[in-house]
Amino acid sequence: DSLFQKNYQILMKWIVKWHRYFGMAAGILGVFHLIWQIINVRVSYSGIFATLLMTAAVLLGISMAYKKKTNLIKTHRAVSISLLLVGLVHIITKSDKQIMVKDHKDKIKKVINAKYTYIA
Repeated sequence: DSLFQKNYQILMKWIVKWHRYFGMAAGILGVFHLIWQIINVRVSYSGIFATLLMTAAVLLGISMAYKKKTNLIKTHRAVSISLLLVGLVHIITKSDKQIMVKDHKDKIKKVINAKYTYIA
């Protein structure tokens, strides 16, 4: 066995042992991050997409762990790789395209107020 093979086997044993907990923690932190951004009135399209992918990856992982459905492994891997790519885009672009939640709330309030003043 080469040094690379030994190190690779050590890494894979560690990943197999701990990646489920890392995935669940990442999924929970991703949802909290989305909630935090909504509270702070800034949400990006890439962030929403990353959160959806992360939630899908976590749910697939949980499904495989508890229901022993190994046929989902390829889907779980594809979603996880997509999540890495979208996550990188989200971080690199620093969320240039943002949905300003406050602006939408203000517009909704104006429409509601306009309807009420029109009725009155």
